[in-house]
Amino acid sequence: MTIWKAIIISLIFILLSSFTYSVLDILKLLLNLNKYQYHFYQIFINIIAQFCSFLIIKRLFFSSEKISLKKVPVNFFITLVFVLFILGDFIFQYGFNNILDIILKTNTMNNVNGRNISFSYLGLRLVKDCIIAPVVEELFFRKFIQGNLVKRYSNAFALISASILFTLYHKDLNSSFQIFILGIVLGIIFQKTQRIEYSILFHSIANFVIYAINYYYAEKSMQNNSYNLIYITLGLIIIMIGILILKRGDNLYEKSRENL
Repeated sequence: MTIWKAIIISLIFILLSSFTYSVLDILKLLLNLNKYQYHFYQIFINIIAQFCSFLIIKRLFFSSEKISLKKVPVNFFITLVFVLFILGDFIFQYGFNNILDIILKTNTMNNVNGRNISFSYLGLRLVKDCIIAPVVEELFFRKFIQGNLVKRYSNAFALISASILFTLYHKDLNSSFQIFILGIVLGIIFQKTQRIEYSILFHSIANFVIYAINYYYAEKSMQNNSYNLIYITLGLIIIMIGILILKRGDNLYEKSRENL
């Protein structure tokens, strides 16, 4: 796959998701569904739009790609890398969100998740962020896009390109840098293990941890913290340690593949 084809397919995926979401949103008015809370309906149609657009893209461009998700073997090495990545990602995002709050004079975490939401919405949000999104996004951006780009380009180029497209897909300018860093981490996990199940699992855990902590701290002001740059630096250092450990563990992944 060429980079231009990857860009075009990703843009079609983004536009198709947005179009499906818009159509379903309009249906709310036509079918008189105003009795449902808008935020609940919004997240529900977001799930449908993402899942349906993925199936259409899979059918059109990746019909020859087989999807077979298998149980991942548990080992101490994988657990250690995951803990480092999760910890680094949280510390990094904490400091970065604080800086955004100062620049934009808002409460980023409160804008993302606030506590004044229904239990049903919270449950549906967790289904979307911890199940649907990790599966759909990892299969598309890591297995399909990165996995095919690496057949034509270097590992680094495929990794960075897939991460940029992953960032653009989220259409969140304020969080674009954090999403890009997460994309890089997910790409490295897939690149080193050649197991999409690991990147799906990490994506799911990362979303859950960040969402849970954002929810807990939603009403707390974050703008008076003076250690934001230290948090960002420390988070990136922890992630880099995880990457270095991951790069030295190829023999353990070979053992993991033999167990399948």
